[in-house]
Amino acid sequence: MVKPVNVIFIFSDQHNPGFSGCYGGITRTPNIDSLAQGGVLFENAYSNCPLCVPSRASMFTGLYAHETASWDNTTPYDGRIPGLGHYTRENNIKFTTIGKLDFKPGADVGIDDIRCVRNRESLDVVGLFRDKPLPPRKKMHMASHWGAGPRENEDFLKHEKKVTQEAINWIRTDRPNDKPWVLNINYSKPHPAWHPDKELYKYYKNKLTSLGPKYFQKYDSLCEVDQNHSTHTCGFVLDDDKVYDCHTAYHATVEEVDIEIGKVLTSLKEVGIFDEVLIIYTSDHGEMARAHGAWGKCSMHEDSVRIPMIIHGPDVPDNKRMTSLVSLVDILPTISDALGMDTSNDIKGRSLLDVCQNNNTDNRYVFSESHSNGIIAGSFMVRSGDWKLIEYVGYQSHLFNLAKDPNEMNDLAPQAANDSQLLQKINELQAILLTICSPEKIDAKARADQQYLRDSLAVSGRLYDELELRGFQRIRDKLIPLPEYS
Repeated sequence: MVKPVNVIFIFSDQHNPGFSGCYGGITRTPNIDSLAQGGVLFENAYSNCPLCVPSRASMFTGLYAHETASWDNTTPYDGRIPGLGHYTRENNIKFTTIGKLDFKPGADVGIDDIRCVRNRESLDVVGLFRDKPLPPRKKMHMASHWGAGPRENEDFLKHEKKVTQEAINWIRTDRPNDKPWVLNINYSKPHPAWHPDKELYKYYKNKLTSLGPKYFQKYDSLCEVDQNHSTHTCGFVLDDDKVYDCHTAYHATVEEVDIEIGKVLTSLKEVGIFDEVLIIYTSDHGEMARAHGAWGKCSMHEDSVRIPMIIHGPDVPDNKRMTSLVSLVDILPTISDALGMDTSNDIKGRSLLDVCQNNNTDNRYVFSESHSNGIIAGSFMVRSGDWKLIEYVGYQSHLFNLAKDPNEMNDLAPQAANDSQLLQKINELQAILLTICSPEKIDAKARADQQYLRDSLAVSGRLYDELELRGFQRIRDKLIPLPEYS
C-alpha cells in the first residue's frame, strides 16, 4: 500500500474516551470526531501504564513499563533506551515536539527540535510510598478536583493556546520540504485542574442530568486494593453535587482541547496537506472521574486505562470503527511504518496501519500494569476478546466480561470456583500474562527500585522537599499528611 510520508501525532493528557462525541459521550468534540469520520476509530485502545511518565516512556519506546523501568512519576524517560527520537534521527527524518513530554530534563532523547516543553522537573515521590493503609492525598485533590469550576482568567488555558500557536507556525513556515517529518503536538489537558470557560461550563451544567451507578459505588463494595486507591484519591470526600461539578468541568475542559485541535487541523487544510499526512490522536491514559470510588488514574479499571485512539490519512479507511485491541506501544511501529523506518525487533507494538487494513489482528491482546500512586499491589491487566483479567499481586484475581459488563460492576472471578468455563477463562488469561512477565518478580523489582530511589533522595534531602511540596510531612518511611491536610 502507498504510505504517507509525514506524520502529525497529537497527544493529550488524561482523556477518558467516554468523554467525547465519537465514542458515544455527550461531550462536544467535533474536531476529534471529524478525524474519526474520515479515518479509523479504535474502540478498544489502552494505555500500557496509566500514569503520565511511564505511559509516555512506553509510547516513545514501544516497550512495557517493566522493560523501561519507568515505574512512576519519579522515573522519566532519559533516552538510554532507543526511542522514536533516535529512530527518526538515524533515518534523517525531521522530528519536532511541541508541549508536554514529561521526560528527564536535559536528557538526549534523540529530538533536535523541542518547543514549549514541559518535562518532569519535580519528582512525584508520593508514588514511592505504597504500603497500606495509604492516607488521603488532600493537597493535590483539593486543588485539582475540589476546586473544579469555571475559570476567572485565561491562565488555565494559556499553555494549550501557546502549544497550538507554535504548531500552526511550524506547519505554515517551519516544516521542511526536503525531508520527511514528524510533528508531535502535546497538550497538558484535560488533566486537572479543571477550570474551563464559563459558557462551556454552563452548557454542561445544564446538559448533565444523571451519572451512572459506577460513579456512586459504595466503599464497602470495593476490593481492598480499590479501597486504598479510593482513600488516596479522596474518592468519598466530595458529596454527590460536587461529583457532578467535576464531571461538568471535565466535559468542558475536553471540549476546550478539541477546540485547540481544531485550530491545528484548520491550518493543515489551509496549507493543503490535511489529506496528505497521517494524523494520529490519542492520550496517555484516562480519568476515573470517581468511577469505582476513585479520581485520577493508575487503576486497571476501564476509566483509567482505556484511551481514545484515532488515525486519519492516505490509504486509511474512512469512517471505520474497529474493535481490534490496540495500545500505546503500537504508536512507534505505526509511525515507523508510515515513514519506512527500521526499529528494534524488541518493541512490543504492531502498526495500526496494518491493523486498520484487517491485517495483523490474530491473537491480539492488550497488556497494562501499574506500580504507583495509590496502588498498594503490583497491578496487571490482560484483555483478550471481550474478557479482561486484573491481577493484584498478593490478592484475588478479578475477571470481567466487557461485552456484557462494560462498567465493570460484576466481577466474575468469585464464581469461577463453581463454574468451569469461568475458571478456564481465568487460566487462559493468566497464561497470556505469564508469557509477558512474572507479576511477582516485576512487583518485587518495582518495589526494590522505588525503595532504592527513596533512600537516595532522602540522602540528598530532595525526598523531604518533594514530600512537603505535596502536602506530606518530611518523614522518610511513611506518608503522613501535614496537619493542614489531615
